[in-house]
Amino acid sequence: MTARIYLDNNATTGLDPRVLEAMLPELSLVPSNPSSTHSFGQEARKRLLKARETLASFFRVKPHEVIFTSGGTEAMNLLIHGILEPPFTGHVITSDVEHSCVDKALKAYAQKGVPITFVPVGLWGAVRPEAIEEAIRSDTRAIILSAVNNETGVKIDLNAIAEIADRAKIPLIIDGVCLVGKELFDLPPAVLGLGASAHKFHGPKGVGFAIVRSSLKLSPLFVGGDQEYQKRAGTENLPGIVGLAKAIELLNEEMPQASLRMRTLRENFEKQLMQRLDPVIINGAGPRICNTSNLAFRDVQGEDLLMLLDLNGVAASHGSACSSGALEPSRVLTQMGIPHSLAKASIRFSLSRFTTQEEMERCTEILVKIVTKLRNL
Repeated sequence: MTARIYLDNNATTGLDPRVLEAMLPELSLVPSNPSSTHSFGQEARKRLLKARETLASFFRVKPHEVIFTSGGTEAMNLLIHGILEPPFTGHVITSDVEHSCVDKALKAYAQKGVPITFVPVGLWGAVRPEAIEEAIRSDTRAIILSAVNNETGVKIDLNAIAEIADRAKIPLIIDGVCLVGKELFDLPPAVLGLGASAHKFHGPKGVGFAIVRSSLKLSPLFVGGDQEYQKRAGTENLPGIVGLAKAIELLNEEMPQASLRMRTLRENFEKQLMQRLDPVIINGAGPRICNTSNLAFRDVQGEDLLMLLDLNGVAASHGSACSSGALEPSRVLTQMGIPHSLAKASIRFSLSRFTTQEEMERCTEILVKIVTKLRNL
């Protein structure tokens, strides 16, 4: 049987064998809790500190500014709720294509009366710096954005928006889930909070982190013990944290070569499809992260294409939620102004650093065969 091709890496990535190797001793050691005062606990605390220092070094922040969480959703909820809970007063800026963990959290605060501007991004696919500048009011107290859109891969101009936030003295909070592990970047000083998740860059599921600058004052998302500098109560997931740290450490070895390799594979993939299956439309006109293709195959139903791809051994994504048994068009794509028919014809392919040229070539042949057949029906 031909090996299956996994191209849904924006949903989750496979665990790097070197990460698993780093985690196994932690899973097989005697029970240890970093908060315990006995020797077992103190040894665990040292391993926790080492992991924290690994992340701090990578992002060039202080160790106490790294807060371990259960994943990207919790990290972003910690940052959003930590800022916006009473006695917060003021206006918030975001975009209309944020990941649901940001979008739903902010809409809940809007229902409570917090003034929030959801800046439209249009066909570009990401909010532009000038639109952020125009949205700033005298009472603006936070800007909350994704660095990379998880469906289209379109990037914001992080440095330009950080400069605007810095000049206006407004905290900038960034969802970095689809940026970390795809491309190297410097974290601008104006970014006071960033959230990410290990399983998006070949680390384990169930662990993530928030970068919380010392100047950003947060209310904890939930309370209990004094772990994570009183910002995240609960016994730390030490095996997961060790795996996360190893996954971050490996980025120093793999990048930027892995980014270039993914970009080259993706560009060749898109070029072949456009030549052989015209019309194929790339959703999102703005600069994209190296690993993501969101493509509309005109005159094809996305549900049919996705099902047939799966039957032929290719895992991709429709970029939409299942509601009442039917796949609905992506909220992100429709918010961008993409027509309903094209949104329903769109499929997301997302690569990882383990994706091979042979896999992309096989995927191309499978796609050409399926789309041609569907268009001829």
